[in-house]
Amino acid sequence: MKKKKILFAIISSLLLTVAIAGPVIYVMNKKQKPIVSEKKENISLIKDKLQNILDSKTDGEWSVEELNQAIITANIDVAGGIEVEKAKLEPIENETITVNQIKYTFTGKGEVNNNYKYNGSIELVTSIISDDSLADNITVYQDQNGNLLETDLMDFSNLNAVEIYKIGFKTDGSTIHHLKTVKSLPNILPKQITSLKDFFANSLLNSIKGISNWDTSKVENMSFMFNGAKSFNEDISKWNTSNVTKMQAMFQNASSFNQDINNWDTTKVTDMWYMFCNAFLFDQDISTKKVKDQNSKEYTAWDTSNVTNMMAMFASTPESVEDEIEEMSFNQDVSNWDTSNVTSMKAMFQNASSFNQDINNWDTTKVTDMSYMFCNAFSFDQDISTKKVKDKNGEEYTAWDTSKVTDMSYMLATVSNSELMSFNQDVSNWDTSNVTSMKAMFQGVSSFNQDISKWDTSKVTDMSYMFCNAFSFNQDISTKKVKDKNGEEYTAWDTSKVKDMTQMFWNDRYPSYNGKEMSFKQDLTNWNVNLVTKHTEFWSDTNIKWDKQPKFK
Repeated sequence: MKKKKILFAIISSLLLTVAIAGPVIYVMNKKQKPIVSEKKENISLIKDKLQNILDSKTDGEWSVEELNQAIITANIDVAGGIEVEKAKLEPIENETITVNQIKYTFTGKGEVNNNYKYNGSIELVTSIISDDSLADNITVYQDQNGNLLETDLMDFSNLNAVEIYKIGFKTDGSTIHHLKTVKSLPNILPKQITSLKDFFANSLLNSIKGISNWDTSKVENMSFMFNGAKSFNEDISKWNTSNVTKMQAMFQNASSFNQDINNWDTTKVTDMWYMFCNAFLFDQDISTKKVKDQNSKEYTAWDTSNVTNMMAMFASTPESVEDEIEEMSFNQDVSNWDTSNVTSMKAMFQNASSFNQDINNWDTTKVTDMSYMFCNAFSFDQDISTKKVKDKNGEEYTAWDTSKVTDMSYMLATVSNSELMSFNQDVSNWDTSNVTSMKAMFQGVSSFNQDISKWDTSKVTDMSYMFCNAFSFNQDISTKKVKDKNGEEYTAWDTSKVKDMTQMFWNDRYPSYNGKEMSFKQDLTNWNVNLVTKHTEFWSDTNIKWDKQPKFK
């Protein structure tokens, strides 16, 4: 089958001249009227824009005339402002393959007496493989020693490739991956590729040329694509993600990434777990909104209605137990996300210490796991009470319905010995009837003192550390008969299945707590603790006398 020649551009070198510096210069014309000429900028500042123009051509090579017009069309400068020269370079070749190279020199014509914007020069090089009969699964690349090579291997972890001239792929739509040292690729992504899983995993580079204008409309899998690419921060805002279903761990450990992706179409995405985990700098708008594509067709960006898993999506997790926890920057509006199909929000904002956005309308009807959800999210203090609200179509639903949640362990806790949680919101009407673990749920939530007297704890087996260091809490949580919203009677704070109450009301007395004491002194004598086998250090012996503890065996 005949294949199109593959064109892409790489930066070969920069020839820069010194920009004119200093104050605004005044030039007098014949009528002695001053003409203001602002200082000119060096053309190196628009290197990426010129590169994008070169990358946008999908067949053949640019002519000088085409480039001149493209510069004007893109509003980079007016006619005559940038001079373009074209020259052929020595090809790169081996015994079977030749890569032809064309050098384009862009020279800014800006001077103090004209209205052109730029001065200086820059050189960019495009490369075209002359042999278009190579098999689909063959990748052509140049290694760190300058050798032109070809391979049918898909794993590039140990190949030391620097530049890719042709991307190989398999019949199942998968392609090469783990391009750790690759700095440049073809500007055209083969349309047969449907999976970019692990493509740039563990990349060592900040910028990767050729990828900004890729047509990714056929891609279905972008999971782990930039996982571990700690320096990567390239513009990928134009990517068409309308057919992508998997974005899990896409930017996990991409600790430098902070690019605008607010127009991405995520309508078909089902997996977003760990998507921005350890992407410490990421703090961009990813709210749901109506936008238009390049053909002015309207679509919904960041539609999350099909996502089922958001576990650890914005979390910070140390790579080893010895590592310090780094804080996440993310604090953007996600109030209008449709979370109606999400089943796991485990650790979603764990260690997202800056996050404090309104998410009071979130539909959590299907969520089963909220453990660690806001753990160490020190700033978070928003309304997440259960309530009736209406969606964009006027349909009523229940926000923060927790009726299917089974695990709330460490949900609002801090595991830090130096910082305490801010949270102190009404959660009195949460349905906790299916929760089995409340371990450390409010640990270190020092301000929390809300009414939770009607919580159904009949299935809870673990309450260890639940109110440890929750210094302000002093509410009635005795066992009692109450009625639900439908008038049905049940027993609140039924502890008959609890087995572990270790340090439930303990005060760790860390120096950073400045001598804070526990406030709790409610009557818990009617708690059923027959199954409790662990209750070591149930409470701290403080200056507040508490003689109404549970009657442990």
